[in-house]
Amino acid sequence: WFAGGVPAAAAARNFPLFASVKQGTVTGLPETLAFVQSDVSHVIIETVKRAEVNEDLIVRVYECANRRGPFTLRFPFAIARAVTTNLLEEANAPLEITADGQGVLSAIRPYEIQTVRVTAATNPPDSPMVAE
Repeated sequence: WFAGGVPAAAAARNFPLFASVKQGTVTGLPETLAFVQSDVSHVIIETVKRAEVNEDLIVRVYECANRRGPFTLRFPFAIARAVTTNLLEEANAPLEITADGQGVLSAIRPYEIQTVRVTAATNPPDSPMVAE
């Protein structure tokens, strides 16, 4: 079931992604852009939302294949800080940021749910996430 891509197909069917752009607000975006990606197929991104108390980004993931190990979350913008949190979004432990500054390194246990709070760094002028 896992090798056949059932978790990804189920997520796509149950939670279709709809995107819209308000005319005149964002320019220079590439044809496709992933807001956040996991580098391993057994770590599923369940939720992406703004934090309750500030402008940080909350990313909730879960492990779906009874595996443990490291994973990386990749973003199209620079990251200043990343921490794991509890479900109330209170910080638990800092996470390592990748050398290029656009990824967060973490590890996960079988069937674990993990919440990560990401603080974006100031976007450079050529970032695809900058509104003009």
